[in-house]
Amino acid sequence: MADANAGLTIALSKIRTHTSSSLEHQRAPANLLVSLEETFTEQNAERSPSAYFAGLLTTLEKTIQSGKTSMGEGDLLPAELYLFALVGPFVPHPVVRAHTSTLLSLTSPLWAPLLAHAPPLRSQITLYNSIFRALDGSQLETQGVGQSFATILQLCLDPRPKIRKKAAETIRDVLASPPTPLIRHPYGQRVGDWIAKALTDANALNLKQKGGEEATGAAIHLLQFLRPVLPFLPPAYLPKITTLLLSLPRLGNIFLSQNAYGVLSDLLSIPEDPDAPRNLDVSISDTLQAIIASSPLKTDSTLIPPWVEVIGKTMLVFSSVDPEGASAELSRIWRTIFSYLESPSAPIRRSTAEALANITRCISQDFIAEAVASEKAPLKQMVGLLHKSIEALRYAHALPEILAVTSALTQSLSYRPGGGWTPTAAELFLMPIFKTIADLRVKKGFEHKESADQVLQSAMSVVGPEALLRELPINLEPEDRAAGREPRAFLLPLLVHPHPSPLGHFISYFVPLTERMFDLQQRANVEGRAAEAKVWNVLVAQIWNGLSAYCYHTPDLSTVC
Repeated sequence: MADANAGLTIALSKIRTHTSSSLEHQRAPANLLVSLEETFTEQNAERSPSAYFAGLLTTLEKTIQSGKTSMGEGDLLPAELYLFALVGPFVPHPVVRAHTSTLLSLTSPLWAPLLAHAPPLRSQITLYNSIFRALDGSQLETQGVGQSFATILQLCLDPRPKIRKKAAETIRDVLASPPTPLIRHPYGQRVGDWIAKALTDANALNLKQKGGEEATGAAIHLLQFLRPVLPFLPPAYLPKITTLLLSLPRLGNIFLSQNAYGVLSDLLSIPEDPDAPRNLDVSISDTLQAIIASSPLKTDSTLIPPWVEVIGKTMLVFSSVDPEGASAELSRIWRTIFSYLESPSAPIRRSTAEALANITRCISQDFIAEAVASEKAPLKQMVGLLHKSIEALRYAHALPEILAVTSALTQSLSYRPGGGWTPTAAELFLMPIFKTIADLRVKKGFEHKESADQVLQSAMSVVGPEALLRELPINLEPEDRAAGREPRAFLLPLLVHPHPSPLGHFISYFVPLTERMFDLQQRANVEGRAAEAKVWNVLVAQIWNGLSAYCYHTPDLSTVC
């Protein structure tokens, strides 16, 4: 209560100062407020939110009974609605519920005359936001409540931006605050029906005919409204909404298409309610096919990014509800999406890489097991395409994105198909790729060392240094240099990341190595080669910094200890 009083006090203090304003729309509410507060003083009444609410209700009733319902800037009715909108959020819900009947009888008939007057209309919408959120379930069907909600819903498509924004915020707030003990607001069904009809009407539009620009604007407004309310709609509406959204890009308007893909992306990102029926299951395969079929032109740098993003998220949903069905599509979708990495457009390449990264998360254990058993398995085809692209000239400008996809794929292949401490899928299938990237890493003029290191870090974390260093020896000792073997000191800082190699590997491989390096350091110091000695000292320190990472997942800790 104290917080409400304090909040209202601050809000009203900003109004009270306008009693001498030259602007009528500021002066009228200020004078009304002062008049109310003088009454409180005369009656020795507390200036609480409930008191302001009761005072405004009485004043509004007198105004309407007297027929003084003009909507000019300096008129009384707009000032009353303005203060009501300001006070409403601070009034206790039981107080609002107790006066619902009176409040509705006074304000619900005002919708029609208010439509032509934006400022008091916004105040009325704000007031009803407070009313709706205060009602209990039994009051939602009270005369005037449902009609007012329908009016506000329709105003979500109003051509006036401020009206549209205020109406959309109210609908979202209402749906997000269902009456206790309900989980979803009963009005969610109304909103779902209204959205489905509005999308159906939008799909029926001929945007090239007269009035097409206005129709397109209304459709875009609808999609902008849809995005924030999606999480609060009953799940049963989502398949139908998805189908209708997929049809919008076919209307040929780039802004409408972009917004439609954005909403689809949001829809597919909604956290699934574990207690609700999985309503997207039955249509997700058809949804995927419809999205693929609605592909933009390959040169469309505006639509391709949201389109590929939607495909990636659709695959994630598909794999969660039907892993077998998603696996059957993985290789085809991978090839379809991968080709967009050739694009000269950076936004297209970035979105494509993100979509491919999402697709890697759809790789199941059965999908990996199939690759172990068959040379022609889809996973091996996906890996083969990725490997070829790393050194392919047509993908040269996309190398950072390809490396990001490689890192994501590495993380997704941490499964050990042989069980126990047998090799991971990444070790079985990706070692040639790691070798290629490491070789590129040391080439003169290579510009993407940071991206390459990210891949090798993922490899170190998933495969472990024991396996990785068999393929990529660090080659730091004098005999390596004498033999012309390429040093890979860049691998040592990566040892600090937790990995699955046994602690015994550090003891058997790195401990003797550090001893030899220490001897080389000492010799360099004695012979006056300070710079060389410092190098050996840094290398030894990097190795020992990696010791703790061996203790996270080591299978032999008890044995070694």
